[in-house]
Amino acid sequence: MAEIEASLVAHLKATAGIAALVSTRVYGMVIPQGATLPCVVITRISTPRTLTMDTSGATGDLTSPRFQFDAWSETHASSFAISKAIRAAMNGATGSIGSGATTTTIRASLENQYAPTWEPEAELYRGRSEFIIWLQEA
Repeated sequence: MAEIEASLVAHLKATAGIAALVSTRVYGMVIPQGATLPCVVITRISTPRTLTMDTSGATGDLTSPRFQFDAWSETHASSFAISKAIRAAMNGATGSIGSGATTTTIRASLENQYAPTWEPEAELYRGRSEFIIWLQEA
């Protein structure tokens, strides 16, 4: 798992409102086989980069990766409550997130869209939230 993804997982696990709803069940990319629901899955969708320069040359890339936060649950009400808690934790967030080796500094985190869905194959509800997160890569 890349640094920002690990930071996002750690950040959501440490957020009281999310922990109250899913405990520590926040995962990167996939739900582990046999995992208990409800849970959250974080997936990077894309990573646009803008090269930045100063008088000494390239200073790293300013990136704005788009992340999808999926709140999986057996009920629509639970999925919606988790998505609402994710929005409270992430929308407008700035500064350091994560902890220890998984700390990342973000410049801004903005919700781009939210869509509640029913996934018939899994027979589960999913609250799909997308965020654009701005950060400076080294």
